[in-house]
Amino acid sequence: MKQGPPLQESDISISCVVNDSLVQVDQVDVNTSVLYFLRDHLNLRGTKEGCGSGDCGACTVILSDLEGDDPSYYAINSCIAPAGVLNGKQVISVEGLAIGETLHPVQQAMVDCHGSQCGFCTPGFVMALVDHSLKPDVSSQCGYADVVSAISGNLCRCTGYRPIVKAGMDACARANPKQFVPTDDVRAGLLSGLKEERGEQNYLAPDTELELAQALANPLPGRSRLLLAGGTDAWLEVTQNLRSFDQVIDLSKIKSLTQIDESHGRLAIGSATTQTQLLEYFDQDPSACAHISAFLHRFGSKQVRNRATLGGNLCSASPVGDWSPLLLALDAELVAASLKGRRTISIRDFFTGYRKTCLGADEYLASIEFELPADWRAVQVHKVTKRFEDDISSVFLALNLHLDGLKISGLRIALGGMAETPIRFFELEDFLQGQRIESLDWAGVKNLIRSSLSPISDVRASSEYRSAMVYQLIRTTLLNE
Repeated sequence: MKQGPPLQESDISISCVVNDSLVQVDQVDVNTSVLYFLRDHLNLRGTKEGCGSGDCGACTVILSDLEGDDPSYYAINSCIAPAGVLNGKQVISVEGLAIGETLHPVQQAMVDCHGSQCGFCTPGFVMALVDHSLKPDVSSQCGYADVVSAISGNLCRCTGYRPIVKAGMDACARANPKQFVPTDDVRAGLLSGLKEERGEQNYLAPDTELELAQALANPLPGRSRLLLAGGTDAWLEVTQNLRSFDQVIDLSKIKSLTQIDESHGRLAIGSATTQTQLLEYFDQDPSACAHISAFLHRFGSKQVRNRATLGGNLCSASPVGDWSPLLLALDAELVAASLKGRRTISIRDFFTGYRKTCLGADEYLASIEFELPADWRAVQVHKVTKRFEDDISSVFLALNLHLDGLKISGLRIALGGMAETPIRFFELEDFLQGQRIESLDWAGVKNLIRSSLSPISDVRASSEYRSAMVYQLIRTTLLNE
């Protein structure tokens, strides 16, 4: 990894393709988001900020890694992505859709179907629908439910969804992804520009785990740093908590951290694996798991899933992080790494308090590993939220259930959204072990939940509601077996 001369300020250089043009900009503050790089540095103001937290989709843009002759494209929330992620990539904003005076099919359909009211959210909806239209199999995904799913990460304050959905159904099969592929000259100019980058110590994007470990072992004296992969949670420190960092370390280019490997009956998932990659894995045989797939479809929006990582979900140590109770039910082990070597940590010991983990300052989470279930149907998850999609859990229940006939022969129960850290419910596991489902002591289950759990109360749910929901979810799950 090339090291440039030290800079006095937290500046970086950006070399990327914006729409169909090569862009090279110096002196971009490392705390700048993709959104404000487009708006303030390039004066492309079609991309809007609605929430600043990746919840409304008004800031949606499309990225491409420009790999191969026919690169793939994916939508992201530009408000929670650091501008440094653009280096070496192409970003498409709403200004780059039309060809001359001819609107993109999605734009034209929005006009024809009167899909815009106040117009503030319109660019985000357009970009989400363009992203959907670029799917290779989009001709078979033009139905109402397909389009609703495609825009599930976008909010319209005027509630004008019906004409937007109609526009998406009309347009989704008419886009041409090749219209966005930059020319060879533009690509060549991008590669040339990358060679001139400077300020890399302010935005480190290592290619290998060794480079990452070296960076963590040698922090810049007196300078704050932020470690991220997708940034869908970590970047909220900048947008919501208004913090500024001197250095950002981006894990997303380290290929070894984005692998999913099955070997000797165990599954190892790299910490920088995205939720989109995980959804693809759990959607397909032989690893298909209906419960995990259903939960992942509700994990944020597609814009969030395209960047949010498994390791980020764990290392944020959020009490409402959905993967932590699921991995507790799978009795997972986490592999932490540094220049000193690697160590294996039981997920039961990983969380040490609210938003705290046992990782050292010089360590990073390398992988998440667990034994593959003999049958993925044993793994069940239930996510309770106020809003069905793109919402934080009030209660998250994960079970790993094994039966011998109708007798419970093995059981792990884990809960999220209940306390400062996720909970492995050992007391209830011991109580239910060996019991027959048709004769379970439900009064005993209810009493044990009341005596063993002390759920939090907050704006999402009261303590009493959370306890009642745990009981109802467990009862419903077991009685349906």
